[in-house]
Order: sequence, then C-alpha cells, then structure tokens
Amino acid sequence: HMFSHDLESLIYVLIWICILYQAPNEIRSDRTIEQTCLKQWALAKTSTDIRNLWDQKVGQLSTRSVLSEFTPYFEPLKPAVTRLYKLI
Repeated sequence: HMFSHDLESLIYVLIWICILYQAPNEIRSDRTIEQTCLKQWALAKTSTDIRNLWDQKVGQLSTRSVLSEFTPYFEPLKPAVTRLYKLI
C-alpha cells in the first residue's frame, strides 16, 4: 500500500462531495446520483467492474468530464483536484 493509494481515495471522496453536494451539509437537489457520472461508481460490484471503473475514472479526470459536474459552490476546487490527481 502506497501513499498514492490514499491520495487517490481522498481525491475520489472529494469529487463525490463536489458533485453530490451544492454546499456544505446541503445535498444537491437538481440531480440524483443516477443523473451524474457517479452512477457507475456507486454500482461497481465485481472485480471486473472495479477494474473497468478505474479505467473510466482515469479517463474522466483526464478529459475533465467529472470536473464539469461540480456544483457551483465547489467550482473553486477544480484546480486543486486537478493538481492532486497529477500527483498520483
């Protein structure tokens, strides 16, 4: 287990929050998880699903499609998430 694994987990938790919350302690009301890119993340069950998901997460961050789903409150975190992701 390397520090980069912990950093990666932190990044994905942060992304989850930035997409599903519109402000601290305020869950997004205009979209459900099924209407976001997080749907597949929540549905992963098998090791194959997880491998495919990892490939998908890498691709999504590199194309910034995940970042485009951040709610306005969390928009200022986009550069930080991008920089953190480049560390792993």
